[in-house]
Amino acid sequence: MTPHGFLNLHKPVGMTSRAVVDWVHERLGGSVKVGHTGTLDPLAEGVIVLAVGQAVRFIEFIQNVRKTYRSTFHLGETSSTDDAEGERTPFPEARVPEVETVRQMLPRFVGDLEQVPPQYSAIKRDGQRAYHQARQGKTLAMEPRTVRVERLTLLRYHYPRLEVEIVCGKGTYVRSLARDIGQALGCGGYVACLMRTQIGPFMAQDSLPLTPEPSANLTDHLIPMTCLAEMYPSFHCPADLVRRVRFGQRIQGPSLPPRETTGLKAILDEANQFVAMATWLADRQFLIPERVWQQNPD
Repeated sequence: MTPHGFLNLHKPVGMTSRAVVDWVHERLGGSVKVGHTGTLDPLAEGVIVLAVGQAVRFIEFIQNVRKTYRSTFHLGETSSTDDAEGERTPFPEARVPEVETVRQMLPRFVGDLEQVPPQYSAIKRDGQRAYHQARQGKTLAMEPRTVRVERLTLLRYHYPRLEVEIVCGKGTYVRSLARDIGQALGCGGYVACLMRTQIGPFMAQDSLPLTPEPSANLTDHLIPMTCLAEMYPSFHCPADLVRRVRFGQRIQGPSLPPRETTGLKAILDEANQFVAMATWLADRQFLIPERVWQQNPD
């Protein structure tokens, strides 16, 4: 039987996200679909969530939830990659910021930000990953994009090391934050180390380490699709409506929950089993299935 669900894994430093996918493939079999829900740089460690089987179709709904990181920024220098793997250059006439200056600066990087991604990133430009072109010596004009930082907390500061915790949305580059905060402080900066501690309900303390033993039974650690109801508002549909949702039909009528607000919802059946992700339009009492879980996917 094909396994389906999500895996909460702990990626070690030095391993690529693609290598984590390959590691899972080796243990589940090459015919099983596996995909990660968001890359983590080789320099970084921590939570990486993989979708297995039919769960691959729901990756975008994991990508859109909040993520939490702990990172140490190295101030006083810049890096070609905005992290410790790149060529580092002392910042000209770097200032040594006082701790109070740092405290006052950080709130400027909370909220909706126009952020320029690093040259060395997985963003595609002209059909190629930016990091491939950067390694060829090309300088790319990276377009800024809007990202959201929910919280940026100072944990520890002893120049040149600045340790912070970041809660942010999809597409936020911690390396860009380190670069921009260092620039604003007048000393430059890059990511010295980075750990992702949380993706939605997936916590670092619950993540599975990648062990060399091929006998590790990953199917015992699969998290069911109902976890989407922990990330999104959810409601239960009666059996007659569940059948219509499974066929991808749009549903309108007072039989749906009248108090639900407009937005993306996780739909469950009366037995608390996952059915679909759907958009609910409260003003029109209209339910639009976005992605439906196939019954008996094998």
